[in-house]
Amino acid sequence: MATCPGCQTRTDDARCHHCGVALRPGSYAVHRVVGETDHSRVYQATSSTGQQVALKELTFSRLPTAQTLSAFEQEVRILRSLKHKQIPDFVDSFQDGEGVNLRLYLAQEFIAGHTLLEIVEEHRLDEAHARKIAHQLLRILIYLQSVSPPVFHRDIKPANVVLRRNGKLVLVDFGAARDTGITVGATQVGTFGYMAPEQLTGIVGKSTDLYGLGATLVHLLARRPPWELDRADVDKVVNTSRRFRSFLLELWCMDPRQRLPDARTAFAALKRARPQRKLATRRTKRGPSQAAWPRKGDALVAKRDDAGLAVERFTLPPWRRKLADHSIAAMVSLPTVVAILASGSAGFALPVALIVHGVLYLLVSEMLSAGGGSSS
Repeated sequence: MATCPGCQTRTDDARCHHCGVALRPGSYAVHRVVGETDHSRVYQATSSTGQQVALKELTFSRLPTAQTLSAFEQEVRILRSLKHKQIPDFVDSFQDGEGVNLRLYLAQEFIAGHTLLEIVEEHRLDEAHARKIAHQLLRILIYLQSVSPPVFHRDIKPANVVLRRNGKLVLVDFGAARDTGITVGATQVGTFGYMAPEQLTGIVGKSTDLYGLGATLVHLLARRPPWELDRADVDKVVNTSRRFRSFLLELWCMDPRQRLPDARTAFAALKRARPQRKLATRRTKRGPSQAAWPRKGDALVAKRDDAGLAVERFTLPPWRRKLADHSIAAMVSLPTVVAILASGSAGFALPVALIVHGVLYLLVSEMLSAGGGSSS
């Protein structure tokens, strides 16, 4: 006897009579129930060859609508046509049973990891994390928008993005996806808060998924779902650079005409939204600190200040440091020789030469420090 992965009842049948969960659909062995909706379930299962799959089941006993059936068939067709390392691979599709007991199945690559929704509930994410997430998801969207006809996911949200252990993101759940290329008359599918406003009227375009991406990033940074926020709240609840906040608002824009038009344009905007490099400062005799600009050949090194923050300072390479020391020695020794030769008396020239020696040493050191930065 086997144990039902849904209700833990012991049974010899291929399907549990208590909760309806499948134990052995087709050639697959079910291990656990991953998710469940009104008309479908998603299982983690193993194929006859030992491959781990996510097995989606659509059951007719729950009276699925024509729209649900169409979305299921469309998901099968779309996944079968896509090939991207950050999109689950299509494995198999089949049906089991007859009449009211008929069930449709879609087997796809099982993605091990945690969803961004699970991660944000436990951890705080900063701008650096958000940039990496935006970078990877925009790469996926560029691919989806480059195929013919383009594919629109229409349900981008933290729960549909899985982070693998290797740091790569995977966009899952193409149940709401559409690839007909028609931007008017689409069904109203999506999740409230992440769904672009035009989707409510059946309009879908290349900027539609960008709205979902913007809402997702705002959720991750604010740790609050987008339906609890307004665009005016972004400056208050999202702690990022001004450039990145502007980028977020260009994605999370109600009017599609003012939103970034497509994934490739958004990717370029993300690059432009990099924070400005902060220059290190040096104290001068005039009082206020001034930005130390590098000269050609200077080396840029990263150090940390007392607060533990990364600070950039410009330092001379070792070979330039040696050259500077030798130059100073040669320059400050010259007045001593000249003074002795001119006066003919070393007793009188020596004090004068030492004074000139010290003044020149300080002046040359300051000049080199101003031109090349700190030698420490």
